Order: sequence, then C-alpha cells, then structure tokens
Amino acid sequence: MFPVEIRTDRLSLRRATREEVSTLECYDYCREGAEDIDEVTRYVPWDPHATPKETLAFSPPARSAGTTARRPSTPSDCATPANSSA
Repeated sequence: MFPVEIRTDRLSLRRATREEVSTLECYDYCREGAEDIDEVTRYVPWDPHATPKETLAFSPPARSAGTTARRPSTPSDCATPANSSA
C-alpha cells in the first residue's frame, strides 16, 4: 500500500529498521525529557517513550518482501539526503 521509499532530487524518505538505527540512539531522541520532545511528538500518534524497551517494541524489524504497512514509527522514519550512503 505504501511505497518502501519516496525519493526526490534532494531527499530520500524511508523507514529505518532496528538494524539501521540503534534502539538506544532512537530512545535518546524519543524519550521523555529529551531535548525538543514536545516538538518531535507534536504531529505524531505516539507519546515520548518511558524506557528503551518501549522504543524496541515500537521500532520495526528489518524489511522483508512480505512486510505490511505499520503505523508511523519514531524518528526511525528518517529523512536522509538522496545522495547519502546511509
């Protein structure tokens, strides 16, 4: 239903997986009390994470051919420059 990647001349949007973004790195960005957390969570359907375990449960596993769409994830729904090697 949703594309795996949306690409423009300047930007590539794709869902990052646990293998691409460390759970602790994501938790540090999404945790209660994180810098600018109110701004981060303003337009998303999730609240700040209380524990790294909550972040792990919320992060998608690696993509597979049969993966179905999930609700939007944390900043793991990352934006990377189109010319980036990430």
